[in-house]
Amino acid sequence: PLCADWLDASEPRLTDHIAVTELPGGEAAVHGTLMIPLSDDERDVGPFHFWLSERRLVTNQQDMRFSLRLQLTPWEDKLGRSGSAPEAFTMMLTCALESFHDGLDAFEKRLDSLEESMRHRHRSDQMELIFSRRYELLHWSHHYIAVKELEGALKEAFMGSLTDTEGYKKLVYKLQRIETLITHYEAEIDTLISMDEFSVYFVFYIVVARNKCCYLFFCFVIIYRCHMNIFFC
Repeated sequence: PLCADWLDASEPRLTDHIAVTELPGGEAAVHGTLMIPLSDDERDVGPFHFWLSERRLVTNQQDMRFSLRLQLTPWEDKLGRSGSAPEAFTMMLTCALESFHDGLDAFEKRLDSLEESMRHRHRSDQMELIFSRRYELLHWSHHYIAVKELEGALKEAFMGSLTDTEGYKKLVYKLQRIETLITHYEAEIDTLISMDEFSVYFVFYIVVARNKCCYLFFCFVIIYRCHMNIFFC
């Protein structure tokens, strides 16, 4: 009865939703929906509906692959050793983050291939492909932020009774590792974009350098672009 309304509301939901509430008597509860990657394919995502209190954990999933994964080694054993429902839930989230690592590993291979193409084949006309990698990274970043928000909601609701547990600490470390990877890849993509823009300006310089008026216009464009970058920073 405590989670009947949640079950009815969550069934059709296909977006991230996280809520912290309080049950009669003052017991904290967290409920909502988390869209989780189910494989390293960025299009393969599904809703993970959850309702959690200090003593009870209820989940509802349309795709059973995640449930089956939780029954495999070592996740089944980790769930069995959890000392509370919130700690068991952090173990589930840590398991879900394994797909993040698989996806980011696949992303890294595609990014390395792009860098190799630009470095050794002198192909600098790949802005479209660079932006495609950036949008792909945004996909993983979006899912990471949702899990990070949920981790904060769990901390808010259960405080020290959860944050001192092994399961919660492992979830935090896993999130830190993913954040480090995302930040690193963002910096790499920004570098590739800068390299591509420089090559365009260099070619333009070669073309117009013979004409003084065009050369002055080229200098104006460079100065204006630098000024705008500083302004927006």
